[in-house]
Amino acid sequence: MLQTLALAVVAFFQAVYAVVDLGYTLYRRSADGTDERDESRDGGD
Repeated sequence: MLQTLALAVVAFFQAVYAVVDLGYTLYRRSADGTDERDESRDGGD
């Protein structure tokens, strides 16, 4: 029971993280209007 609950919690947090990461990526892309590849070129010193 406890192991099943732990696996469910881990899977839940992984799903939440995936959704947040995807949403953040889409937000950054729409806000900047550029690709992620452009960011690495700007940050390169």
